[in-house]
Amino acid sequence: MLNSKAFRSLNGTAMYVLLQFESRLRKAPIGRNNEYRNINNGDLEFTYKEAKEKHKIGYSRFSNAIQKLIDTGFLEITQLGGGVVGLPTKYFLTDKWRKYGTDEFKPAFRKKFKGHHFPGK
Repeated sequence: MLNSKAFRSLNGTAMYVLLQFESRLRKAPIGRNNEYRNINNGDLEFTYKEAKEKHKIGYSRFSNAIQKLIDTGFLEITQLGGGVVGLPTKYFLTDKWRKYGTDEFKPAFRKKFKGHHFPGK
């Protein structure tokens, strides 16, 4: 991954955010061959509030980092959150970055929050 075109295109903030997502993956053993699988990919959370308060990453820098990770195939949004109602966005780490820079690469579409979203409505 470190030598990939996708990773080399990331700026420092995007690299840091990617490493934060990677560190949040939980793994569970599969069988007896020391193999593991991710058990929470797709439910990864990293909020704007946490980025700002704990990691000192401002809103624009964090938003740009998330967009860059989506554009290069490292990240997808699985559930769009809503800060107004306190729902965090959930993310999925992908391996689409392996095809970044080729004709086969298709970046994910970043869902945009529009209007008011309330659970159950």
